[in-house]
Parts: sequence; structure tokens; C-alpha cells
Amino acid sequence: MPYSDQSVLFSSASGVRLTDTEGRTYLDGLSGVFVTCFGYGAEPITSAVAKQVQTMAFHPPLHGTNPHALELAERLVRLAPDGIVAAKLVNGGSESVEAAIRLARLYHHEQGRQGKVKVLSHYHGYHGATFGSLSVTGRPDVARFGPGLPGVVHVWPPDCVEAFLGVPHERSGAAAAELIARTVEAEGPDSVAALVVEPVIHLRGMAVPRRTTCPPCGRSATGTT
Repeated sequence: MPYSDQSVLFSSASGVRLTDTEGRTYLDGLSGVFVTCFGYGAEPITSAVAKQVQTMAFHPPLHGTNPHALELAERLVRLAPDGIVAAKLVNGGSESVEAAIRLARLYHHEQGRQGKVKVLSHYHGYHGATFGSLSVTGRPDVARFGPGLPGVVHVWPPDCVEAFLGVPHERSGAAAAELIARTVEAEGPDSVAALVVEPVIHLRGMAVPRRTTCPPCGRSATGTT
């Protein structure tokens, strides 16, 4: 929101509480914007950040890397599902979505499939505020910014299939997956590069997909599979 006389001026924070310039305290029930899950001023995070800033606040990414970045990437790969062998470190969620879109398109381009550029995502899903990430965001009000990234196609998530079409929750995941498959067929499989999914859709009141059965394979899966 634009700054005004009604704006709250936060001056400090500790644990799960924020303090404004008038000395009033507020319980942060959203972890900032879901990024301060360990609280404000949490140790050993603050000491590690201060030490790194004093040692090297920035390194030229075009010319090399640094030991801590390598260590973080290796740990992330160990935590990731099988088959993921590398990690790209970025500054935040919006940038990660931008990078994912670029990597998906780059991969297909290098494989000789230059036509695979379309990106599918869910209506009501939120993916960021930069141009590409805002384009795959499914909020109705993003249209106020004008045309987004070309090649973005939206489909309905499971909870919307339930609410709008009356599909029972036991079948909504399978129905939503079928909508994705039909959309890929309609757009042309040779034109679709990636599917961006927000598993828990917070714009729909933290809609969590129920477990369902995938019709093609019969395996148990979440509704967004």
C-alpha cells in the first residue's frame, strides 16, 4: 500500500512480535510474508548473517562461487527428491519462478524443441510480483497491469472444481488433473514447456489438496498431481 498518515511504521521486531514507532506491539501471524518462520532475531541465523556480511557480502556470480553457496546447494540437493542433482540459488520466491520458467524454456530450446514455450498454471495460485511470476499468478486483479508474459495458460485447481462444478472432493484431484491433460492437448503438446503449481493455494484460504487416486496409474497422490 502507498505510504500515508495511516501507515504503520514498524521500528523493530523480536521473536514473533513487531513494534511500531509508537511503542505498540503486534503479533506477526503470517511470518512476515511466510519467510520469517524462525522468528525475528533468531539465533544462530542473525550471527551467521552478520559474520557472512563482515566476511564477504557479495561475490561476482559471473566469475565464480563461494564455499558457503556450494555447501547450501549440496544440502538442498540432499533434501530434494531423487533425480534432482543441482540447485540454483536466488534471492526470493518471485525470482525462483522467473528462473524456473527460463530454465524450462531453455531446456526445450537446447533439445531442439523451440516451440515448447507455453507455461500452464492454476487460477488463484500466487507465484510472485515480477513480470513473469505475476503472469503465471492466477489472481483476477492482475489484469490491471495489462498483458502478461505471452504463452501463459491457466487451468482450474481441485478446490475450484469442487466449488464451481460440484465435483465431490474424492474426485476433484483426478478431475483437475484431467483438465490439465485436456488443456495440454488443446494447446498442443509440442507447445507446452512447463506446469507451475502452488500445492497449497493461500489465495483460496490455504486450500490443501486432498489425497486422491490418479486414474492413469492408480497410484495415490495429492489433488494437484
